Amino acid sequence: MPTAKAPCINCREKHLKCDKQEPTCKRCKTRGLKCIRALRKINFRHWSTDKSETRFSGDQTWVNSRPRDWKVPMRVESSSARLETTFQETPGLSGLSDGQGSFQGLSGSSGSVTSLGCVDPLLVPEGGDDRLQDGNVGQTHQLRNDIPGLRESNSTNVSPGDLSSLYFSISPGTSDGDVQLDPPVESDIGQRNNYENECPLYGEEEPYFPAHTSILESCLLRYFIEELSPLFDHCDERKHFQLVVPFRAQHCPTLRNALFAVSSRHLVRRPQYMTPQGVLYHAQLLTDLKSSTAVEYMLQCIPGLVQFPEIQDLVEQENIMAAAVILRQYEEIEEDMGDDDEMGIELREQVNFLAITQTIIDSMISSPLNQSLATAAYWIAIRQEVYCALTRERTLSMRFSVEDWQNASVANTLIMLVGEVAKWCWGEKSPEEWERLNTHQQQLMQIHKTHLIPILSRKADKSKGEIFPTVWYTSDAQVTATQHLELARMILIAESPHLTDAPRSLHRKAESQVRCIVLNVCGIALSHLRCQPALVNAVIAITLYGEYFTEQEEREALVGIVERTRELRAWPMEKPFLTLKRRWEVADCGGL
Repeated sequence: MPTAKAPCINCREKHLKCDKQEPTCKRCKTRGLKCIRALRKINFRHWSTDKSETRFSGDQTWVNSRPRDWKVPMRVESSSARLETTFQETPGLSGLSDGQGSFQGLSGSSGSVTSLGCVDPLLVPEGGDDRLQDGNVGQTHQLRNDIPGLRESNSTNVSPGDLSSLYFSISPGTSDGDVQLDPPVESDIGQRNNYENECPLYGEEEPYFPAHTSILESCLLRYFIEELSPLFDHCDERKHFQLVVPFRAQHCPTLRNALFAVSSRHLVRRPQYMTPQGVLYHAQLLTDLKSSTAVEYMLQCIPGLVQFPEIQDLVEQENIMAAAVILRQYEEIEEDMGDDDEMGIELREQVNFLAITQTIIDSMISSPLNQSLATAAYWIAIRQEVYCALTRERTLSMRFSVEDWQNASVANTLIMLVGEVAKWCWGEKSPEEWERLNTHQQQLMQIHKTHLIPILSRKADKSKGEIFPTVWYTSDAQVTATQHLELARMILIAESPHLTDAPRSLHRKAESQVRCIVLNVCGIALSHLRCQPALVNAVIAITLYGEYFTEQEEREALVGIVERTRELRAWPMEKPFLTLKRRWEVADCGGL
C-alpha cells in the first residue's frame, strides 16, 4: 500500500505513531475514524537557494524578517517653558529676571547653563517596559513602535559608556513628549543626511550630552552627586537625588541653582579642600568659588519658588519640590550656624528664604503628589520636620494620614513614630497619649523586629577603654530605622508620666536605660560612618539626654561624636551643643 509523507491528524493529536498508510492508516481504520492527513509544515526562507530565476510582480510587498533590537524610550520636555523659567522680579530684589546666563538647550532655546551629562532613570525602564510605574511621571512613556511619525532606522545595541554618542531623530508630526534615540551607525550616515532638511538633528559638533562649559559648576554637580545626595537618599532605594535630580536640573533652572547653592556652601566649609589659592576639588582649582557664591545661586532660585502655586505641569512641580527640600537644608544650616557673610546677611534681611521654602514644604505635606520624585521629596520633607522638632525641642505641627502609615517603608514608619512622640513630648503631654504611643512603639518593634536584626552586635568592653558598642547593619535604611526606634523609646522612657511620683530607684533605672540607648545610637553611628545622617541622629540623642552622663570619660566620648559630626558641616548643631554644655555645668554645680 502507498504511504503518505505526513501522519494523520488523529494520530498526531494523540501523540501516537502513525503508519502513514493511504488512504486510511491502520489506527483510524480499526477505530472507524476519518483519516485526514496533516499539512506539511512550511519553512519560511529569507531567499531562494536554487539557481533558477524567480520573478515577482511589480506590486510585491516585502517584509523585513530580521529581529529588531529594543529601543530605549526617552522623553524631551515639551516646550521651551520646560527649559527656561521666566523670572519675574521679587519684592526687595532687583536684577534677577535676566541674571541666568546662556544655555543652549535641547531645542536650541536659551535657558541657564549648558546641559548636564545625566540621564533620567525615571524615563529608562529597568528590565522591561516601565510605562505603568511611578504613577505616570509627567507623560506616558511610549516605546518607539507606539509613537507615530518616528522614522525607522537600523538598531544597534548601545552600552552605558556610549551615551555621549546618542542623537535625537524626530520626524515631522512626532509628539514633542516622546523621542527615539538612534546611535550614530555608519550605515545610517547617508540616511541622516537625507533627513537634515526635515528633521532637527544633533550632529557630531553638538551631541546631546555636551561637556559642561563651567569647571566650577561641573565640580559642584559632582560634589552634589557624590557627597550630598546620600544625605537625601539614605532611605530611598531608588536614589532619586543621586540619579534623577541631576538630570532634571538640566531642564529646570530653579532645581539646578538649588543644587549649586547647597554644593557651593558645603564645599567652601570643608577644610580638606581648602588651599591658599582657593578650593581644590579633584585636582581642579576653583578660584571663583567663594562664600558668596552660594547666595548668588540661591537668589536665582527665588523666582521659580514664588511661582510654585501657579505651576500646572506635574514634572515642573516635582522639580520645585526637590529644589525646596534641598534649599531647606541649606537655610537651616545658615540659620543655626550664623556665620554668613555680609552679603548673605543683607539679603536675608530683605527676603525670608526659609518662609518661601517652608510654604512649598507645607503644600507638599498637605497635598502630596503620587509621583516618584515627588514622593521621595515628600518623605525627605517629613524627615526634615521631625529633625527640626527634635533639635529645637518643639512640637510637630503636621499630621500623618492613614495612607502614610500604610505606604511607608520601615524606616519612614519609625521616623513618623518619632514625629508622633515629639508632638506629644513638647505638646500637651497627656498620660493617655503616652500609653497609646508606648503601645504603638512596642507593636512596631514586634512587627519589624526581623528587619532590625543586626549582622553584628558586640557590647563595649570597658576594660579596653571602649565606650560605645559595635553594631552592624546591612543598609543605611536599616541604620535609620533602628536609630529612630531607639530615639522614640528613649523619649518615652525619659518623659514617662509614671516617673512623676515614682521613687528614686525607678528614676535611676529610667536614667540607666536612657544612657544605654544613647550609647547604642552612638555606637550604630560610629559603625556606619558612611551614613552621615546616622551621626546626626547620635548628636540628637546626646543633646536631648546627654545630661544623664556624669562620668568624665563618657562625656568626652560624647563630645567626640559631636566634634566628628561638626567636621561634616552638614547639619547645624552649635546651639544644641552649647545647651548641653550648660546643662552639664549646672549638674556639676549641684544646681539641679
